[in-house]
Amino acid sequence: METFHWEDSMAVGVSLMDVDHRKLVEILASLQQSMGHGSSRALVAATIDTLVVYTVDHFYHEEEAMRLHHYPDAAQHTAEHAELMSRLMAFKERADSGNIASALELMDFLGAYLTTHMLNSDKRLGVFLRSQLAA
Repeated sequence: METFHWEDSMAVGVSLMDVDHRKLVEILASLQQSMGHGSSRALVAATIDTLVVYTVDHFYHEEEAMRLHHYPDAAQHTAEHAELMSRLMAFKERADSGNIASALELMDFLGAYLTTHMLNSDKRLGVFLRSQLAA
């Protein structure tokens, strides 16, 4: 399993988004560490809950920015958020039921999906938002 960590290449150039993304990567890394080191089920569950709450909040911020600035690719971007939330909730359900092996596989997927989303969709959104804010 690849270790989650922030890389400068993940930055999109919009402060609020970058702060949120750093925090999401930090939570994922913490979750990965707690799951890999046999931490208590309660600690793992609390970290997953933190990830869910922070992700919902972050997506709200992004979607509100897209709405306010009339982002032309908002529908696709929001659909990606919905897909990620669906996967995240499946991960939570698996972990809550004690299916750690399955949860670890899904965590790998989530990390890859989140990274891909940040490096592609969020980068495009960042370029758009910076152009709107500069205008």
